[in-house]
Amino acid sequence: MRADQLSYEASKAAKIGGYARREQEWTFQSNLVAGEITQLFKQLRAAQIREAISEREWRNHQQQIRNAEEVERFLTDEKTGKKTNQALYAWLKREVRGLYGQCFQFAYDVAKKAERALQHELGNSDLTYLSYGYMGGKEGLLAGDKLYFDIKRMEMAYLELNQREYEITKHVSVLQVNPLALLQLRATGRCTVLLPEEAFDMDCPGHFFRRIKSVAVSLPCVTGPYTGVNCTLTLQKSAIRKTAALNAAGGYAREGAEDERFSDYFGSLQSIVTSSGQNDSGLFETNLRDERYLPFEGSGAVSEWQLELPNDVRQFDYDTITDVIFHIRYTAREGGGLLKKAAVSNLNDRISAAQTTGSVRFFSIRHEFPSDWARFKSAKTPPGAPLSITLRPEHYPFWILGKKIVELKRLDIIARTAAARVDISDDSGKKTDALIKDDTLGGLCKGKLTNIPLPAPTGKFSLTFGDNAVEDLWFALTWGFKP
Repeated sequence: MRADQLSYEASKAAKIGGYARREQEWTFQSNLVAGEITQLFKQLRAAQIREAISEREWRNHQQQIRNAEEVERFLTDEKTGKKTNQALYAWLKREVRGLYGQCFQFAYDVAKKAERALQHELGNSDLTYLSYGYMGGKEGLLAGDKLYFDIKRMEMAYLELNQREYEITKHVSVLQVNPLALLQLRATGRCTVLLPEEAFDMDCPGHFFRRIKSVAVSLPCVTGPYTGVNCTLTLQKSAIRKTAALNAAGGYAREGAEDERFSDYFGSLQSIVTSSGQNDSGLFETNLRDERYLPFEGSGAVSEWQLELPNDVRQFDYDTITDVIFHIRYTAREGGGLLKKAAVSNLNDRISAAQTTGSVRFFSIRHEFPSDWARFKSAKTPPGAPLSITLRPEHYPFWILGKKIVELKRLDIIARTAAARVDISDDSGKKTDALIKDDTLGGLCKGKLTNIPLPAPTGKFSLTFGDNAVEDLWFALTWGFKP
């Protein structure tokens, strides 16, 4: 019985224990399921959040698409969109490249002009500082810097090479250089005057590279009150001895137009017009510091000039013009003893050949021999009107005194008369010559002694004219040294 009771109690306890474990198992499973449900709810919430995020991202993406489409329309629409598009930048690139090229070419042209001015002012055509190919490389980058560097090199060279030269003032009398040109100016109002190199060598032999700084003109004459002396002075050509070297034979004189020792200038004609005729440079004020070149500045001192006075309406008597004087300021360089010796030798040869400044002595018989002129005009004709004058040493340049014996090379006679021909003869009447009207001298009669012997350099000289109807008379004596 007791065993059954214990078995029953044991069975009961086993059932109660089984039920308890079942309860615990169910509770555990319930708690486990509840945790899983909670986890599922959390996963659901996370999925909902991700859905919301994805939806927001989708909306953002749609907005980005719309924005991109709007930007695309703004960038591509030529009418309502952005103006700075690809086509514009392509156009700007072409324009900037072209403008840059034009600006650089302009700067290069100005630099080349400066280089030519440097060569002209320094007298050396071999000075070159600018090169080609600045625009080579990456679309001409740094071309301006390269050009600027060469310009600075050129500037430094000018400062180093621009040395002071001799500064000389020379007064040239047309009456001494070319008296027939002065007579032509009086008669026609126009003449051409050549200033040879020997005219400057007589003052400063051995100089070279003579260049004009300024030129002024004086015309001594008789005018009325408030009357202007308006003479047009034109430079027709000039030359510069650019080197101190002699020719291959050791000669000094120029040998034709192709002589490489000389530079000729036949550029645009330069002219001035005088107002007063008294040291007149054609300017209101001669300022040697003027930024612009003065008239004729930089041209060669060895030059050819044309003088022209108004001939249609003469405001004063051109016969009162006693001379035309050039006041030339020029610069020169020292050529050394060898060049000086050659210049003096050439000058002596020119003097002997009567081919230099002062080789022609021009006389106005009426003014320089008034007594002889009065006797000539008072002579009774026919058979003829004798004219006698006395030549003296003072009639020749001072610098020939004490030199070699002088002899006359030629004698030209010019007469103003209404006749078309004037006959002259020697004292015996056996040898005759004639003066013929010359239109280049305004209708004056001109001739030279061909048959009549030339007179002695000094002493009495006589000629007989067909009549004394001559209104004025001039003698041009060409003299030189005896060989």
